[in-house]
Amino acid sequence: MYAQDNSDCESFLEQIDELGSSEEKLKKTTFYLEQTQDLNCQFQLWKKRADIFERKFLIDSVSYSLSKATHIAESLSEDELYLEVALSNVYFYVRANKNKQAIEVLNLCRKKLNKNLKSKYWLNYYNRWAYVKDGERDYKSAIKFVDSGIQLGEKFKHTELLHKIYLEKVSYHIRLSQYKEAIISVQKAISIIEKLDSKKRLGFAYFLKGVCYERLRDFGQTVEALEASITTASKYNDLETLARSYSRLSISLGHLKENDRALEVLDSTISISKRTGDYSGLALGYSDKGFILLNNIEDYKEAEKAFLRSNTIFETEEVSQRTKDITSVTNLGGLVMLSEKKKDYAKMLRYLKQYEDGVDNLNLLVNKKTLARFYMQYNEGIGDFKKALKYQRKATKIADSIANKQVRVDVADLEKKYEIQKKEIEVLKLNEESQKQKIRTQKAETKQLIYLGIALFCVLLLLISVWAYIKIRKQQKALTFAHKQLKESHEEVASTNRVKDRLFSVISHDMRNMLIPFQRGGKILKYYIDKKEYEKVTELSHKLQENSLNLSNLLDNLLNWSLEQMNGYTIKVESIMITEELKEIKNAFLPYAKEKNTAINIVGGSEITGVFDKGAFHIIFRNLIGNALKYTENGTITIKFSEQDETIMYEVLDTGIGMSQDQLDNLFKLKKNKTEGTKGEKGTGIGLNLVYRFVELNKGNIKVSSEMNIGSKFELHFPKVIITDESTSETTINLSV
Repeated sequence: MYAQDNSDCESFLEQIDELGSSEEKLKKTTFYLEQTQDLNCQFQLWKKRADIFERKFLIDSVSYSLSKATHIAESLSEDELYLEVALSNVYFYVRANKNKQAIEVLNLCRKKLNKNLKSKYWLNYYNRWAYVKDGERDYKSAIKFVDSGIQLGEKFKHTELLHKIYLEKVSYHIRLSQYKEAIISVQKAISIIEKLDSKKRLGFAYFLKGVCYERLRDFGQTVEALEASITTASKYNDLETLARSYSRLSISLGHLKENDRALEVLDSTISISKRTGDYSGLALGYSDKGFILLNNIEDYKEAEKAFLRSNTIFETEEVSQRTKDITSVTNLGGLVMLSEKKKDYAKMLRYLKQYEDGVDNLNLLVNKKTLARFYMQYNEGIGDFKKALKYQRKATKIADSIANKQVRVDVADLEKKYEIQKKEIEVLKLNEESQKQKIRTQKAETKQLIYLGIALFCVLLLLISVWAYIKIRKQQKALTFAHKQLKESHEEVASTNRVKDRLFSVISHDMRNMLIPFQRGGKILKYYIDKKEYEKVTELSHKLQENSLNLSNLLDNLLNWSLEQMNGYTIKVESIMITEELKEIKNAFLPYAKEKNTAINIVGGSEITGVFDKGAFHIIFRNLIGNALKYTENGTITIKFSEQDETIMYEVLDTGIGMSQDQLDNLFKLKKNKTEGTKGEKGTGIGLNLVYRFVELNKGNIKVSSEMNIGSKFELHFPKVIITDESTSETTINLSV
């Protein structure tokens, strides 16, 4: 043993795991800690001691072991190791009611996390802050911290941690009696867990789902969820979840009058908790047994023994303060009910006062409702019906704020949607396998058609480009002639033609650059195909496709601009579904967005309609979204819209590179020098010039704000109603050259 070097630390840990009892494991870790001088190995051994103590529910010993590991990580200057154990220790500080020490550790962790904004430990950091707020009974703040962690987890794809923080969020929603929100979060957690290799936490997720249905008094769904939890927990040997699921199942079985089965599963709870030393689960088991004996069997003597035995466990064994607070209040509630059934109102009042103190400490709506109902029963019993009526109204008011029929309907709808979504995923997987098979069988034929298809596509684009260029040249000559005739009477024409001259110069240069790859593409493709370098063929195809998209957008904007300038643009007003039109535009950009790893989100009421020229609507938002994508990579583009008094407001926000003040001042003007996109994309500026013109045509206005390296925001306002000519239902606005 003394001859072993530091590389044997892994074998140390394996030998510890092979030992049977916790005492043997602790002795062996102590021995290895004395023998090794390697700090990394000492760090792992102290972590192992913390795990052993946690299984024995020795919270102070867990915290001490983690503190030793934290000091070693600090001396090694390993921030990730420090964060791993320090954030774990926060959890045990809170369990030991040491919130002050917990907050001090969190502040130290924040300083280290600021060095790495993509660290996965941000999720643990926000989760631990939520746990601190949970200990302070500030559940709304806890949810805010959890949401911050979820946002970062989804942004940086820390999937392995996301399900844990979603399950924490479920607990806080339950404590606020927000069961619909709790169901949404638990379904998200289940969806994530089902995609992971380890599904051990799936049992706990189904357990929380059962708790939600129990609070909604849908005991059929409760039993179904808890039986799923029991099956999964048994499969993965999750004994703690198994015991709690049995305990909760007994409550629903009691409501369904299945008394024998309820007592049977409670005996399972008590047996498992005794075997594992889980005194929290043991106390819960005796508490739930008391309620079955009280309400269903009506054995008041045995019920009282069960409640008192549950409370005795808190006085003699190590359990978390949270479990102690909740279960003690539950037991007091049982003793209140027992006293009321026995008509012993003096004892009932004594227990009621203790129950009220516990409710004030927990600050849970469900307990406040029960407290009001108890006081109503007490005052009825002593003949004070005026006070009884007062407490009845209070209980009813709280009950209405917790759950109602509509919430249960909404939750049922969520269940249906979730099941449909699961079936759709299964169908998609089958279709995907079928599609892969087809691709394999057609691969040889596809290789032969690649060259021909790309060549035809390039020829078509070249013909379109030549036609467009000839059309532009004719328009330029006509505008130049008009300029000579109207020079003296129309000073504005000079400015317009200078803009056009600049435009044609830029377009000619850009089109020439875009056409060059098509001229050389055929020969290069043939060369790669002859060499059977199909990866190169695919790469070049993507580049040609990207170049063709840029050329298509350029021509599209150019034709729209020329139409507006030559003969006037006719506004055809119609009612459009804003969400549907924006989705259509978004779908066209999805391949480009995927390439730039950028999400495009649409936020607004699906029922909102607008009165708009549909063609102009597409021109405006296609250019704004395309422009945002050009300058955004690994980010987000959000299109928001909402109704205001007489207008509809739209916002296009991106997290791209932003713009300087000089760029903002010249944004809607045609300039020779334009900023390149994140992948070197070039542009003429004609798109934003078109946006500005078509916004004015539709009686709207546009504002732009931006900050370098933060992003840009385009804000547009359009009237809800545009006055039209009743005979034609069209608005015609002729733009003079």
